[in-house]
Amino acid sequence: SHHVRPSSIVFVGPAGSGKSTLISHLGGAALTAVSDSMGRLALDGHLNDEILIGHNVSRGTLIPGFYYDRDKDVILWDCPGFGDPAGPEADLVNAASISRVLGVSGCSRIVIVMSESKIGSRAGDITPIFDQVAQVFPDRAQRNNMVSLVITGKSADLNPIKRLEALCDSS
Repeated sequence: SHHVRPSSIVFVGPAGSGKSTLISHLGGAALTAVSDSMGRLALDGHLNDEILIGHNVSRGTLIPGFYYDRDKDVILWDCPGFGDPAGPEADLVNAASISRVLGVSGCSRIVIVMSESKIGSRAGDITPIFDQVAQVFPDRAQRNNMVSLVITGKSADLNPIKRLEALCDSS
């Protein structure tokens, strides 16, 4: 019998945006609230040895990892973040890793993960990520069908809908 390749969802976004945490949650890991190294509340848990949540380290995901959900026949890919704290050389390696994942995964969807606290009132914070996705998927209709945005984190004093409206108005 012929096995159909599983769907692949590739998670991309800035370093520290919560990609690994989101994938761990989607994969069913038991997440617990902990204080991170800065005293902020964060979620921690363990899905598998490939998806590691890195709150108390200077760098999170160093190489792409994945989780295969047998029930849904889907692979969730955790990619290194953009804006790596290790500098531009690490960003080049991360970009090459992401490009490789997109090439071999048979990607059926890209999820851009952005931390609400990192989305400023100006489009400059988020525009480079959308530009990179546009380079991978130059066809607008294809992009509209394949790309989703997930905003992680929640500030008590900020309304994420108003923040997105301000972001859209500034571009």
